[in-house]
Amino acid sequence: MILESLNQLSCNLSNYLTKSYDLIDEITILQSMTDLNNSTYLNKVVVSLINIERETAAGLHFHSSASHSYHKQGTPSWQLNLYVLIAAVFSEKQYEESLRLISGVCYFLQTNPIFKTSNERQIAIEPVNLSLQELSNLWNILGGKYYPSILCKMRVLTLDALEIKNFTGSVQQKNMTHDSL
Repeated sequence: MILESLNQLSCNLSNYLTKSYDLIDEITILQSMTDLNNSTYLNKVVVSLINIERETAAGLHFHSSASHSYHKQGTPSWQLNLYVLIAAVFSEKQYEESLRLISGVCYFLQTNPIFKTSNERQIAIEPVNLSLQELSNLWNILGGKYYPSILCKMRVLTLDALEIKNFTGSVQQKNMTHDSL
């Protein structure tokens, strides 16, 4: 589910940028930001998962059902948010090109705040504000070299294995009258 969502974002973004800038090759790749020192990732827009966060605002939802003879209960599903960093990774000589493409990324995200995966799951995406200190810490963790980028939150993905954890029979109530006591 996580890989499918990130692949769909990367594919949609690549299609948009390729058409908008009349590019021949695919420009967007799904790649770890820590591998950017390798020159094979130059001149690309890199999409990378930065963090996974559990959304707790909706509370816990247990899958349970009951009938007259049984009761089954599963574990609660998880609502997940993905933090995704999208960076225009170009050499210093092509800085203007990286700014042009990161502008295209921002325009794409603003005009497509919701997209669907191949199994029709809707994903909402929005930018995340970082202070200069937070941005500096993030890029230091990723290797120290800054590229024009935007951090986004993809919300809310539901993770549920639909595994039954408890299955019990229901207690049948016996009709009791005053005379039987």
